[in-house]
Amino acid sequence: DALENPNATHVVTGIMWGANVAATFEQVAENFEEVQKVEGSLSVVLKPLPISGEAKLDLQNKDKSKFEKLQISLSGDIFIDECPQNIEDVMRVFKTVPSRIKTLNEGKGQQVIFVLYPLKRMAEIFKHELQINRLIREVSHLVVVRIEDIFEDISTGKRKFNDFLNEIKPWEHYISRDWRDALRQKQAERIAAEVKTQRELSTLLQKIRGGQAEESEMERLLDDFDRKNPCSSMSIERFLREKRNVTLKICVLKDFQPEKHLLKEITSIKYILSGLYDKNVYLLHVSEEWETKDGDNSFKQLRFFK
Repeated sequence: DALENPNATHVVTGIMWGANVAATFEQVAENFEEVQKVEGSLSVVLKPLPISGEAKLDLQNKDKSKFEKLQISLSGDIFIDECPQNIEDVMRVFKTVPSRIKTLNEGKGQQVIFVLYPLKRMAEIFKHELQINRLIREVSHLVVVRIEDIFEDISTGKRKFNDFLNEIKPWEHYISRDWRDALRQKQAERIAAEVKTQRELSTLLQKIRGGQAEESEMERLLDDFDRKNPCSSMSIERFLREKRNVTLKICVLKDFQPEKHLLKEITSIKYILSGLYDKNVYLLHVSEEWETKDGDNSFKQLRFFK
């Protein structure tokens, strides 16, 4: 059937399964010399490590001091529920990737690489006489490059948003429900837009190559991507700027020890004032969840603020 499909040009002959996982290392540098020094130190530590198999990392104390200010984040095709604090943590997480892949698609993971073969050559191999006169138009190199940039931009936006979600995950119990709902809604919107965009690009590209659409239609679609598409990195960055209040709250919460200073559940504010008060200043926040589940009690506690 594929040989007689006027829109088909290639056939998938192989699929490489697995998962892409990337570690991002960030550090604020005061000058370019410091940038080069950090990059050089990371290169010395990471380059000798094998891509697969057992990776043994042996950092001396003097080496560890170079990376004390390093901020590390993970992103990729699989969910990473850990926040690495140092390079050793990153390598430990990487070792768990094969076991994490086992939970995806019966242990195969994600589709990473597709191997394509031209249908024309396939027909020659099977000595199949094509009954359809194919008019395959070449798409300009500039449009092809722009399409590649779009896919890279989608990946960048996805990584930025996932990094943001990973940053707030340890503190989600202390974030407003409205904020969490807004983040979930944006995530769903981003995923839907990503699937729709990929489908539109693929369909339109087939039509152009088959002579059923003009290249100008693709150019209009590409021109509108940055400004209008919810999955573009520009859209993601704009959303994250609008949610800067979440980031600021996380920065404040990081100054506390959750187990010691932050309480998820309380039944009475009087307990805090009488049991924990030691002449320190406490910021009390009556959560929306408490108001919903135990409205009478939460309302009663407000007398301590009158």
